Amino acid sequence: MAIHATEFLRTIGEREVPPVVVVRGEDGALRHAVVSAIRQRLFEQAEPNEIRLDGREADYRTVHDELARLSMWGGVKLVLVEDAEKFLSSHRDQLADYLDAPARKAVLLLDVTTLDGRTRFAQRVGKRGLVVDCSPLKGGALFQWLRETARNRFGKQLSSDAAKWLVELVGNQLGQLEQELSKLASYTGDRSMIDAPTVRKLVGGWKAETTWNMLDALRDGRLDLALTDLQKLLNAGESPIFILGAIRHVCRKYVQAAERAREGVPLRKALADAGVFDYQLASNERYMRRVGRPRVEQMPQRLMQTELQLRGDSRLPERLILEQLILWLGGHE
Repeated sequence: MAIHATEFLRTIGEREVPPVVVVRGEDGALRHAVVSAIRQRLFEQAEPNEIRLDGREADYRTVHDELARLSMWGGVKLVLVEDAEKFLSSHRDQLADYLDAPARKAVLLLDVTTLDGRTRFAQRVGKRGLVVDCSPLKGGALFQWLRETARNRFGKQLSSDAAKWLVELVGNQLGQLEQELSKLASYTGDRSMIDAPTVRKLVGGWKAETTWNMLDALRDGRLDLALTDLQKLLNAGESPIFILGAIRHVCRKYVQAAERAREGVPLRKALADAGVFDYQLASNERYMRRVGRPRVEQMPQRLMQTELQLRGDSRLPERLILEQLILWLGGHE
């Protein structure tokens, strides 16, 4: 069978570890957590007996002999093959046959980034062993994991917008997200709720917070504040290309919302579908109505023009190029 790592880690105490387990996926921290959980489950009432082999060098005979050799302690034995892609590719037929009669007192654990589901081994291990999927979570499943982890691990409530900001700033690597949740839990102290402003301030750092403040001011028509924040960022050594990237990230949502609105979707719902935070829907809707659809639809072209200017197509100072962009986005010619 196959199961996602988050579900596996939640229910590991209720499971028996089968003779062959494949831990696969791009999230290295999550794979490490699964391997550690399996190790703890196997040896919670027995002396640890583990053999680690490098999958880039190991051959099937060596692995099979280790699996067949009984533990001198009489308990279960764990044979962990790390970086096992090459080993699995070279010996997948033998491994598929091994599933017919695995060692009774041993567990073979293969740690890989990818697993070709079309192979005979992959199909058989899914039925007779276990595949633990360590790919990053996405969408609703990721936000649910964040809220559950905040509540169950740290005793905190995580607001919907705070969860979205975490993903916006950190990405979807669960190990990194859990580290940030730990910092947020410590920072909030006795407060039960982790809110969006706290995430923006603590996770993003000063430069990120100033960047978002600049974009908020631009959206709200406070161009003097937006230009002041831009100057602060440039004075602090922030890359103009990075600043442009943040502007492009926000503008992309406006463009997506405009396309959906053209299809008849109400503008506020179109903004929500594009990923705008709940508490910013009203202000973003006001912004789009203020600058108008034609300007929003011209944003991709104007952003590309600005990038080319920053990369050498213009002799103007970078500060002036970005100031002109902010004024244009604010509705000025």
